[in-house]
Amino acid sequence: MYGPDWDQVLGLLPPPKGNVCRVMMVGASVAAHFPNDVLERALTTQYERQGFEIINAAYDGYEARQEVIVASLWGPRLKPDLLLSLDGTNDLEHRLRGKKAGEFYLSRTYEAFLSHPLLAPLYFLASHSQAYNAMLRIYARRGIGALDAVEQYSDAIPIYTDAQKSLNQLAGGMGAARLMVLQPFSGYKSRLSKEEAAFTVFKYREGLMKALYALASNQIAGMSKRDGVPYLDGGSLFVDVADHIFTDEAHLTPDTGGLSPARQSNRDDLGFCLASALFALSSAMHIVVRCWNKCALKRGRSGLEPLYFGAVCDPKNEGKRSIADQLADMSSAN
Repeated sequence: MYGPDWDQVLGLLPPPKGNVCRVMMVGASVAAHFPNDVLERALTTQYERQGFEIINAAYDGYEARQEVIVASLWGPRLKPDLLLSLDGTNDLEHRLRGKKAGEFYLSRTYEAFLSHPLLAPLYFLASHSQAYNAMLRIYARRGIGALDAVEQYSDAIPIYTDAQKSLNQLAGGMGAARLMVLQPFSGYKSRLSKEEAAFTVFKYREGLMKALYALASNQIAGMSKRDGVPYLDGGSLFVDVADHIFTDEAHLTPDTGGLSPARQSNRDDLGFCLASALFALSSAMHIVVRCWNKCALKRGRSGLEPLYFGAVCDPKNEGKRSIADQLADMSSAN
């Protein structure tokens, strides 16, 4: 259920030092294997005078409700300035494997382990067998409905959105800012690399996953506007990118998450887009404003106005001043 030694790793971390902004990231494998230093570097590139600390509390296979458990157990101890979730794919894709919404897709496997312990080693070997998994995929092709049957699987979306709502409330209770990110999905990519074009194992469900992604994104976007919580739809982030990005439906190549020396000089490059556009543009605004207000309170200065995320929630601006403008004004005044 939890990462190795998380009681020690997460539970015993000291409070952040000085004006360092602590980011707690939850999610599944994509978030778990996203290099912390890449995100920290992207944030500090945007805001050179601000320190950042990334606490990665994501774990392979997680769904959003498991993230809620992790955030509720360790969040109050960590006292993050920002609670960031990068998720969505597992919450939708696992529904295609289960018979009903909310059912963990490995429940029947674990039940077999517990019911027949003597056969458990054989079950384990079978679950890691390419032949066995190939048969499962053939069965899945027959079991998954057509695109017009998306309603059959859309009952997973309220569970996902309820979990996001819970994370929002937890963040509020901890006094932390909040950012919801729907993770990228390969099905939206129009310019496939040679490797991506050759990966056709899950092609049969791509249309259905895209339909579920669209429904989920609409629900989260609505929540974002109602609750004033920033949301970034990363599902189609790489739609026009020709580089090799995905190793399967949702997992990214190692180079995608990083900034190689050759790429660091080009801010329009793919790695910078993921680390900066996906995270920094919104999360850094939340973090910087929160930390600025902390420091301003200590120094007897005025803080920033409530956050406004024009690019995320309100592209029309409606006459509100952006955080960037406020920061510029305060910097020149001080």
